[in-house]
Amino acid sequence: MRSRLFPLLALVAGLGLLAAAPGCATTRGGGGSVHASPEEQFLARMAGDWRLALDGEARAQFDAAKAQADANPDDEMAQAMVALMQAMMDSLRLNVTGDQMTLHMGDEAESVSWRVISTTADGGVIESVDNDGVVERVTVVFGKDDLMTWTMDDKPEPLSWARVR
Repeated sequence: MRSRLFPLLALVAGLGLLAAAPGCATTRGGGGSVHASPEEQFLARMAGDWRLALDGEARAQFDAAKAQADANPDDEMAQAMVALMQAMMDSLRLNVTGDQMTLHMGDEAESVSWRVISTTADGGVIESVDNDGVVERVTVVFGKDDLMTWTMDDKPEPLSWARVR
């Protein structure tokens, strides 16, 4: 069975609700002036819990729909749009550990193994492999305000994640 992780993310990205963020690099030191390698820095930035992030245009659309829904509680279309976008943001979560990524979709979760292919000053390329051996490559860009943006090789729309604090 083919992994649902990246196809689902591609579908969400295709909705045009998510976008890239400018990148920045980080360093970590331990006990003095020792710095991590670029791969270690990348792994440290990826690790943690993430939720979907709306970009400027999508955020403006969501805020406008929410204002419309609040002002007109009988407007079923505005209510439905707000509910759909909120449900999507609330139900899709990503947990990244050393070599596993788990996408939580409501009550379901799916994990894939992953590894770093290459790094750049503001991100890198990762490769995931699901339980059936399906390989997916993703370009990752880390941005300010704890944003992480993914672009899949065969999908034009980026997918942004915000770190959960």
